[in-house]
Amino acid sequence: MLKALKKDIVLKTLWLLAIENERLRQENAAMNQEKADMEAMMEMANEHADGVGSELLERVDASIKEIEQQIRVISETIPVPVVIIRIRDGSFMYANEHLCRVFGISHATFSRYNISDLYENPADEQVFFNLLDENERLNNFEVRLKRTDGDYLWGALFTRAINFANENCVMTVIYDLTERKASEEKIRSLTEELEKAREKELKYLVFTLANEEYAILLTEVKEVVPVMALTPVPWFPDFIKGVINLRGRVIPVADLRRRLRVEAADFTDRTCIVIINVTGNQNETRVGMIVDSVVQVLGIRQKHILPTPTYFADDVRFISGIATIGDKAKILLDINHLWEERELRDVCSGTITNDTSTHLRKRELSGAT
Repeated sequence: MLKALKKDIVLKTLWLLAIENERLRQENAAMNQEKADMEAMMEMANEHADGVGSELLERVDASIKEIEQQIRVISETIPVPVVIIRIRDGSFMYANEHLCRVFGISHATFSRYNISDLYENPADEQVFFNLLDENERLNNFEVRLKRTDGDYLWGALFTRAINFANENCVMTVIYDLTERKASEEKIRSLTEELEKAREKELKYLVFTLANEEYAILLTEVKEVVPVMALTPVPWFPDFIKGVINLRGRVIPVADLRRRLRVEAADFTDRTCIVIINVTGNQNETRVGMIVDSVVQVLGIRQKHILPTPTYFADDVRFISGIATIGDKAKILLDINHLWEERELRDVCSGTITNDTSTHLRKRELSGAT
């Protein structure tokens, strides 16, 4: 009976082991299937990722090429030089037609050139890149550049950092400043000349009229003579007092007080006649001006001459400026504008009649006053 019991226990144990073994086999099969499914999914995911990655790379590459093409199209449209330079060695990656034409570079061989070939002064190139290191862009960098023929131009450089053909580059647009610089130099030269002119001293004859001091350029004065006998001429303007015979030459004499609308006054022992040269009708004519007195010959610099004030009204056309030198302002007269009106031009350009000349000589001989 004990044997039968042991046998029964062994059989049950074997049965249970068989059941457990089957369960484990099924679980192992399920795990193997799950592993296979996961491997298949991973393979599919990898294949999809490779496809997506490849597609993205193709899109990026196409975008880069499209951008580079757009850069080329735009730069060829802009009517100024454009160049793309590789940062690591300064070599040309691209140059538009305008740059090649301005600098005398063959479009087929532009890639042989380096940015150093464009700078007149190598130090300027170093300054350019130092400034560019501090910023991704650089505006209005003015520099003197050279052409392949040895000539030079002034350029304003506008630069941006870009990626071009998978290289770190900078794109530079160059505006030609040569004409502007030439104009600036001309202005500077003219300014220097103006300053020299302001320092230049011209000699003036200073005289008085109604307690005011006037002056005319000494180069316009022929001589100063005392008041002498005046012969009235009926057809002359009212500010012409008459004519005098000066060493055989008949000269019209103007009353400057009346011409300048100054109150009339009697002659004194200091009253005199200033003989001047007047240019009119392409001829030079001598005219006398009666003044109260002659003061001095004075050197006046242009920087001491102020523009004519507007409150001088109509008389402003006679005045070239106001000299602020010494203790009293001096009114500078433009003698040619004093005589610009038609009546006096006729006097200066006309001929005194023979009868008038004869009459003057007779008066001198008779001592008439």
